Amino acid sequence: MASLNESVLVQEDLSNSQRGLGETGRLILRILAVSLSLFQIYTAVFGMVGTLEQRAIHLALASGIGFLTFPMVKGAKIKGYDWLLAGLALLSAGYVAVNASAISNRFSYITPLSGFELVLGIIGIVVLLELARRMMGLALPLVVVAFLIYVAAGPYIPGILGHRGFSAMWTVDHIYFTPSGVFGVPLGVSSTYVAIFVIFGALLSASGGGQFLTNFALAAMGGVRGGPAKIATVASALFGMICGAATGNVVTTGSVTIPLMRKMGFEKHFAGAVEAVASTGGEIMPPIMGAAAFIMSQLANIPYKEIAFAAAIPAVLYYLAVYTSVDLEALRRNLSGLAKGERPVLMRVLRDGWIFLIPIGIILYMIFAGYTPIKAGAYALLANIVLCYLQRSTWLSARQILDGLESAACNLSLVAVACALAGVLVGVVTLTDLGLKASQMVIVLSGGNLFVALILSMVVAIILGMGMPPSAAYIVEAVLVAPALEQMGLPALVAHLFIFYYTVLSAITPPVAVAAFAAAGICGGNPMRVGWIAVRMGLPGLIIPFMFVYSRGLLLQGDVSQVLVDVVTSAIGVVSLAIGLAGNIRVPLGVLCRFLFLAAGLLLVSPGPVKGAIGLGALLMAYMIYRRSAVKKVSDVTDSL
Repeated sequence: MASLNESVLVQEDLSNSQRGLGETGRLILRILAVSLSLFQIYTAVFGMVGTLEQRAIHLALASGIGFLTFPMVKGAKIKGYDWLLAGLALLSAGYVAVNASAISNRFSYITPLSGFELVLGIIGIVVLLELARRMMGLALPLVVVAFLIYVAAGPYIPGILGHRGFSAMWTVDHIYFTPSGVFGVPLGVSSTYVAIFVIFGALLSASGGGQFLTNFALAAMGGVRGGPAKIATVASALFGMICGAATGNVVTTGSVTIPLMRKMGFEKHFAGAVEAVASTGGEIMPPIMGAAAFIMSQLANIPYKEIAFAAAIPAVLYYLAVYTSVDLEALRRNLSGLAKGERPVLMRVLRDGWIFLIPIGIILYMIFAGYTPIKAGAYALLANIVLCYLQRSTWLSARQILDGLESAACNLSLVAVACALAGVLVGVVTLTDLGLKASQMVIVLSGGNLFVALILSMVVAIILGMGMPPSAAYIVEAVLVAPALEQMGLPALVAHLFIFYYTVLSAITPPVAVAAFAAAGICGGNPMRVGWIAVRMGLPGLIIPFMFVYSRGLLLQGDVSQVLVDVVTSAIGVVSLAIGLAGNIRVPLGVLCRFLFLAAGLLLVSPGPVKGAIGLGALLMAYMIYRRSAVKKVSDVTDSL
């Protein structure tokens, strides 16, 4: 995703590459894509074909699709070498799929690889690096190459990071022919959890579900002050429940909401920033969070329903901050909502689109009833296909279904490649004990202080997330940093959620703010300016992970009274911070008033009754100063008349 702001928009790249595929090539791409989607649906409903086979077939088809979708140079036609690389990708992963039983039963590291297998493993890793470069830019491939160099250079590295070194045979064996590398947990998550939800989202959108969610937000929020920006906030939160990808959310909802915001008087950079911040929150919004949340479930051995349950209040607080910022900007500009004739009628929207609520309800029920997310996604997908034929307006033609399956597979190819390369990183960590060494370094650098360790973790997560997909960035942090946080006393759920949030929120942090850049492309603004406005709007959200580390009630842990106290004080604190950062309510705030709002917000989101009491006092003082200045402003205007 850096070039991710472009390359994640697979549909654009797909249409571009089709110019050079020709009729036969186009047919081959469609067959590969539809085959991948059908394979994922079949295994979600009837069970996996086998752990290694599932992952290898998934990667083989996804890699083939990737090379036919992303040419070597953006905008170029598909060349002969693209077909060659697609064939090599299919061959290397396909060999693992066909020989999965023999590979699983062999004695790794003891039974040597054949010369053919050694070469094939190297080819498999190299083609993944090239495909990732095409899809995501250089960041992730360079990190993977650095990790691979570390494997060989271990004997020459002094101090704690040194190790005995490993031969090419041993390294390829571990990374490509065991479930500790390419075909490890990250790819396993991509080939099961993520795949079924990507397909579900594509078919739901194809049948009109995405438009329903946008219309629902238009009808519910269109008439209020600053309506279009609040529509963006609500629509992005709703769409994020089924999308789980920041940039895809920006493009889908932003194409409607950003022009509406501009029409109603919002400045273009602010409009783009609203959409970027709101869409980024989609990855932390249950029930369908970003791919990294499913990976977290497997890496940390935490049931997904516990992750989704714990993430609910922080996600609501995040959107509360965005909503407050939008409302304050609308107040400052004196912007009204959409006229009655410019927005749909809520009851009519619900009447026409009620069928789309059922699949989402199925997901919620099944996840919290203890079913696996895979089953929840599969049954929701099947329910959506059946229900869409109850109304003529939502019928799916055979062509629409095939287009939806193809679109889903093309989007899934990026996730699969990112997860496969993330598996290489995990493989290097397990091979060299780098995770233990990195944890020791974090503890030493932080002096054993948890707050300092959290700051270090936040910075690393944001930096990694700037150039890597959130799933890959999360995995690096999870294997290198999370163990240190756990050693310092954080429960696994809290430590991993903390890391997860910052890898996701890096999508709005310059210099590589992929969600902001995608929004800038729609609003026609400067990407960096959109990014910095997005940071200001999202700043209260950026401190939410620290809030739930020290106030566990936000994760719905503890007794009811503690949960209520933590939620209420945090909500007030987030609103206060948003006011202080905006610098206005109905009139501009003075320096002292603004400082008091910011101080009150920080105190209220900090743990402890004393800080909370001081924060409430500061907030009351700030409000009194604001009221006095607002009354004076009105009086001055009246006198001038």
